[in-house]
Amino acid sequence: MRVAGVGFNCMDIYDNLQRYYPTGNSVDFIIHMSRFGIQSSMISAVGTDKHGELMIEVLRRENVDVSHLHVEEGDTAIFKMDLNGNDRVHKEKLAGVMENFALTDDDIAFVLEHGMIHTNLSGNIIEWLPRFRASGVLVVFDFTTKVNSIPEPILPDVDYAFFSYDQDDTRILEYMKWAQALGPRVVVVTLGRKGALRMTGSPFSGRASLRFL
Repeated sequence: MRVAGVGFNCMDIYDNLQRYYPTGNSVDFIIHMSRFGIQSSMISAVGTDKHGELMIEVLRRENVDVSHLHVEEGDTAIFKMDLNGNDRVHKEKLAGVMENFALTDDDIAFVLEHGMIHTNLSGNIIEWLPRFRASGVLVVFDFTTKVNSIPEPILPDVDYAFFSYDQDDTRILEYMKWAQALGPRVVVVTLGRKGALRMTGSPFSGRASLRFL
């Protein structure tokens, strides 16, 4: 198994703390996969600034393949952040070179060498998901807090769907059933300090099991 993060990466900047950190959902995912001993790659773009240099440095240190992490003239994407207690607060997103990011033919061929990819709504690759899955690539998609109509056209092309929510209630349980019926084999909802919910089962059999992680 080879795993690739495809799409968005960024630098989280805490001006009040005078600190910044390389991150992005796919970046976090593949770094953890690499630490588990799984061959990992990042397919994305960074700018010609210090943030781009740091992103490449950190990924290389974590044994992540950066051969398809493009360096484009301009600024690396950033999120301006704050803290509310121990919770991170996203204040402003500046897309930088990610604004016009698109996969090249070479990138697509490289993706198809992997068994699984991780991406999200900011990855700019949604149009390619049907082709990747048709070629046998598993798709992990992080919808973050988008528990609304946005995921509907994407879910049929996703194997593992992740959402974030604030409580374990009837609404989210029904939402998970709805989401899985559209295609994903597994739907996970993270609840912050309250843990997480996972729903598995065949969407075509009408049977699904709810498991608490």
